[in-house]
Amino acid sequence: MHDIKETYYSVIRRSQLLLPKETMLQLSQLSDIQLRGVILVKYQLAAEHSVNITLSVDKLFDNTSIEKDIDFYRVVGILLDNAIEAVSLTTDKKVSIIFSKDNEIIIVNSYQENIDIHRIEELGYSSKNTHEGIGLSFITRYTMQQPLIEHCTIIENRQFIQKLIVG
Repeated sequence: MHDIKETYYSVIRRSQLLLPKETMLQLSQLSDIQLRGVILVKYQLAAEHSVNITLSVDKLFDNTSIEKDIDFYRVVGILLDNAIEAVSLTTDKKVSIIFSKDNEIIIVNSYQENIDIHRIEELGYSSKNTHEGIGLSFITRYTMQQPLIEHCTIIENRQFIQKLIVG
């Protein structure tokens, strides 16, 4: 019983150290509890890789068209995983997530490797040697099936910008 308690409390202690204060991430500005969960899990993952995530929410993000859409949460997770992995290879270990008043979710990160922006959404293409090139192609297929969601990628000033426009 002592070992179980020790393990349990060490896991809780570690989680509490990695979790941000509610006000720091502005999670209350996201009405979708599953979306909050995705961001919180990715925040913990980033902290484990010494990556800083900042969240900016212009206004209450309340879009019922995506609520309970598991694939949408997977899309956000893929974009955040990619951003965290990309910045972990750079000296600037920051990822910004912006929920704009125009119902856009914008993820911005620096990157180090060369990226062929015209091929990144192809199934099987990856700028990383150990990857299969599935994530962004999944996002492309998903957004093609969703008339209310648009995805675009921009590279500007050594910043990789992913936008999800939810309408």
